[in-house]
Amino acid sequence: MKFITLRLLRNEKGSVTVLIALVITALLGMAALVLDLGLSYYESVELQNAADAAVLAAAWELPAKTTRPNKINDVKDKAIEYAQKNGLTITRSDVQLTQTIDNEYRGVAVTAQKTVNYSFARVLGINSGNVIKSSEAWVGGLVSAVGIVPLGFDYNDCLNATEGQTFIIKEGAHSGGGGWRGIVELDGDIAGGASDYEDWLANGYDGEVTEGDTLPVQNGNISGPTIDAVNDERVTQCTDTQCAGTCSKSDATTTYPAHQYCTHDHYIIGCPRVIVTPVIEVIDPTDSNSPVLVKGFAVFVLEETVVGGGGDNQIIATFVKTVVPGEAELTATIHDFGAYGVRLVH
Repeated sequence: MKFITLRLLRNEKGSVTVLIALVITALLGMAALVLDLGLSYYESVELQNAADAAVLAAAWELPAKTTRPNKINDVKDKAIEYAQKNGLTITRSDVQLTQTIDNEYRGVAVTAQKTVNYSFARVLGINSGNVIKSSEAWVGGLVSAVGIVPLGFDYNDCLNATEGQTFIIKEGAHSGGGGWRGIVELDGDIAGGASDYEDWLANGYDGEVTEGDTLPVQNGNISGPTIDAVNDERVTQCTDTQCAGTCSKSDATTTYPAHQYCTHDHYIIGCPRVIVTPVIEVIDPTDSNSPVLVKGFAVFVLEETVVGGGGDNQIIATFVKTVVPGEAELTATIHDFGAYGVRLVH
């Protein structure tokens, strides 16, 4: 009887050992699900954030001509730079330019992957897993903006404008054509007059202007505030070292010379010489006091000071295509006046 009891106890000890082994394996499996899959999720989120940051930064280099390989590489290198800042290593082959419109790339996409080494899942024979994420950003025509200047750029002129083309964006009194010289009251109130005009021309309007807004105009030449705002607060303030140096905007056939300030060939967004204007259509061309309709936005670089006083007072600027802060419309090409905003689409 004693012998039989001892044998039963030994058998039960063996069963308990097996049971404990099974429980430990199950617990490790659960730990693998909780910890290793949690690690995969964390790495997935980090990878997505890095890819998003890369395309959003690279999109600020758009649009890029399909015929300019150096510019295309600039876009890709910007994506690589910001991916690295967020702990992600990618190469040019991981960056694709997308959304071709009028022989220009308007989008950039990044595909990124990372191998996650598991700890507890190894007991189940799973040593690692691959996390793959992608992101894409597009640029589209600006439909609302802040910080713009109170000068209206004619809609018909904008339709035919080419990058690098020079325009008179504020007429002098000797130009004829009635009392309006191109000045727009951005807040809809003409009471501010010359004071508001000089402040907005020098510093940008701090309110938001949206496509479809109807705005009154400000008649008169206002030459003194024009000279003070453009010459003292815009053109001559472009002295930061990042605005000077050898131009990075080169292509296979053209190399731009070194410079001392921003030009239409090389400029820094945020430089006082770079201005955003509303693209406008005069509602009643027969009336010099007619309000104007905002059709979109355009970007110019002020490459020279205002030299004329009184009746010869003009603002001359060079038209460029670039990304600036503001809300973008990605689908309708009617908004495409050279001022673009960035949106994450995937």
